[in-house]
Amino acid sequence: MKVVRKTLTLLLLFGCIFTQTQFAHAVNYSNGKAAKAGDVLISDLSIDNYFVGHVAIVGQDGKSAIEVYKGRSTVKSSSLSSWLKKQSTGYYVQRYNNASIRAGAAAWASYNVGAKYNYKIISGSALRDWKDLYCSKFVYQAFYYSGGVKLKALGQQGELIEYPPTSNWVLQPMTMIVMSGFTRIK
Repeated sequence: MKVVRKTLTLLLLFGCIFTQTQFAHAVNYSNGKAAKAGDVLISDLSIDNYFVGHVAIVGQDGKSAIEVYKGRSTVKSSSLSSWLKKQSTGYYVQRYNNASIRAGAAAWASYNVGAKYNYKIISGSALRDWKDLYCSKFVYQAFYYSGGVKLKALGQQGELIEYPPTSNWVLQPMTMIVMSGFTRIK
């Protein structure tokens, strides 16, 4: 009985230390809100030459930024803290309202780190297709493949437009600031 009690005590103590360590390293945005897996990061900075802005997604661990951009051929994961520090002109954060779909999107993105892609914005490739990938299309796919979410973003006339997965429309990063089902937290 003493051996069982000591073992349980040690397991409980280890669990408490592990939990405290895990939360002690949480990443916070500049407004003090904690990052969560699946948050959509929208930057004013552009990594390519086509559109204004760039989009990434917070990885499953809540501490990484996962992204696709020109000049790379594989999906990249980097420290969320370092990604945020690079955003000298500012950034926005959108959080999907359904936590399980948000977690699924983060898991999908994390799973695809290192996967090869062809960077191309203007193409005949549908939003759901891996062929000809770019930053906001990758984030779209994370939500589409994790929960069937068809993102709706602000159109030119101020209306919400659903981006069908079979369309080859270009989803620009800055249109992701206003999306149906998301709350802007930063």
